[in-house]
Amino acid sequence: MPGVRAICVSDLHLQARAPIARSSEPDWFAAMARPLEEIAALVEKHDCPVLYAGDIFDRWNASPEVINFALRHLPRGYAVPGQHDLPNHSYLDIKRSAYWTLVEAAHLINVLPGEPILLDNGVLIYGFPWGVDLKPKPSTSSGILNVALIHKYIWTKETGYVGAPDTARVSAYTGPMAGHDVAVFGDNHKGFIQHHKNGPCIINCGGLMRRKVDERKYRPGVGLLLADGTVERHYLDTTEDKFITATEAEEVVGKLLDMSSFVDGLHGLEANDALDFTAAITRFIQDNDIPKRVAEIILQSTEGGV
Repeated sequence: MPGVRAICVSDLHLQARAPIARSSEPDWFAAMARPLEEIAALVEKHDCPVLYAGDIFDRWNASPEVINFALRHLPRGYAVPGQHDLPNHSYLDIKRSAYWTLVEAAHLINVLPGEPILLDNGVLIYGFPWGVDLKPKPSTSSGILNVALIHKYIWTKETGYVGAPDTARVSAYTGPMAGHDVAVFGDNHKGFIQHHKNGPCIINCGGLMRRKVDERKYRPGVGLLLADGTVERHYLDTTEDKFITATEAEEVVGKLLDMSSFVDGLHGLEANDALDFTAAITRFIQDNDIPKRVAEIILQSTEGGV
C-alpha cells in the first residue's frame, strides 16, 4: 500500500452534553476522546497530518470546557470551518468563534480561501470553508498532490436525504473540482468514497461520532489519503458506544408529542410575562410525573436552543 499522506476527518461536533441518543454514556467527554485518541494513534503510526473538513464544534461559541478538551485531545492539523463553527454561519465572523481560539493557539492551521498550503510531503491544500464556492485548480508542478478541503453538502444516491438538491449531487461538482486530485468534503454525515478515472478521488468523511438513534448501525470512519491520490476508509472502533434503549427513546418521543398541557400554559401567559423557557419545561416535568431519565433527556434537548 502506498504511504499515507494525510488523515481526512470532518463533522466532529464536539459539545459538552451528550446528544439525546447517546445520553446513556457515563462520561460524554470520555466518549468523545475515544475516536480522537484513535486518530492520534493513526497520526503516530503514519507520521502524517490531519485534514479537518469542518464542524469541529457543534456550536461556534463552545464553552471553555469544550475548548480545553479540544486542546488536550484533538490532534493538531489543517482545517476549514463548517457552518457550526461560524457565528451566524458567517465566515466574516470567524474570529469570534471557538474554532478561531484553536487557530490562535496554533492548534489548528486555518486554510484560507485562495491561499493554498504546501506540506513537506507534497500535499498542496486548497481551502473551501462553509460559504465559499469550490473552484477549479490552476496548474501546478508535477509530483504535487492537489487536495481540496471543503465544507459543503455533497451526496450520492445511497447517502442523500429525501429532497436533497440536484446541485449538490456528486456529478454537479465535476466542473468545480477540475484539476484537483482529491476532494475532501464535510457536512453530510453519511460517509462515502468515490474514485474517478478522469477526475478527483472524492471522500465525504461523514460524522466522526454517532449522534442519533437512526445512526446506531452506521460505521463512522476517517479517510487515509494515499500517495497515489486514492483514499482508503479506516473504520473507527465503536464497541464502547452507548445509546439510549428503545424503551427510553419511545418514552422521550411520547412525552415530547404529548405536551398539550404545556403548550396551553404558554398560550395563557400575558404578553409582558418574562418567561424562562427552561423553568417552564421543568414545571411541565414536575406536574406530569415524567421519569427522571426521560426528564434529563428532555432538559438536555432544550439547552442552547437550535
